[in-house]
Amino acid sequence: MKWVKAAVFLLLNVLQLLVLALALMVFTSLIKGVPWYEPCGLQVLAIWTRIAPALVVLGLLLLLIGLILPISKLSRALPFLGAAALSLAITCHWKLLVILGVSATSALILSVIFVTIRDLIRSTRTTSPNQRFQPIGDPGSPQAEA
Repeated sequence: MKWVKAAVFLLLNVLQLLVLALALMVFTSLIKGVPWYEPCGLQVLAIWTRIAPALVVLGLLLLLIGLILPISKLSRALPFLGAAALSLAITCHWKLLVILGVSATSALILSVIFVTIRDLIRSTRTTSPNQRFQPIGDPGSPQAEA
């Protein structure tokens, strides 16, 4: 049962990576050198209409799975931070939009990958909900008693 929960957590994070990859394509579609270049500029509305709501839904699902699986607060907060960061990037000046959008999306993708791997490693080490993310050497941790 523990592996099923971890698989659902991994699936939600892979979906989050796919949504962020779509956001990266939207932001880079303003660059003339890419094959998916679109000169009209209305594609940035997809951030508010599709990408931000998808990140919020994924964030809510991660909050629910966080009740039964020991995942970090950062992992639960990343979709909401991503929706806010990508929505704020749209309000910038047109040329700054591409730079901020691509850099924010790239940073979010790297942080989702790092946090997912870290949480999966930690969830395989812990055995009970009371043992969540205690640093080694903590007075209540099993490592300090051994």
